[in-house]
Amino acid sequence: MNDERTRIIDEFATPFAKNIELLEVEFEDDVRMLRVRIREGSRFTILDLDPVTAKRWGEGLGVWAALQSENDVACDNVDEKTGL
Repeated sequence: MNDERTRIIDEFATPFAKNIELLEVEFEDDVRMLRVRIREGSRFTILDLDPVTAKRWGEGLGVWAALQSENDVACDNVDEKTGL
């Protein structure tokens, strides 16, 4: 029997008509996982992540997002005439 309890943590739309849900899933043996559900129309991709993997993935996302923000600021400071 698949006895699991879920709690929605977050849900949001992304570019290209995708929807992401983050859920905490607690299994009957008190194991908790982060479920990432990505919906693209009628197609679903589901990942269950343990805390260590979720933390590493989150840190990687944060690093990438910070680099993009730095690149955006750098591009904003470029002189359009000289490119410098």
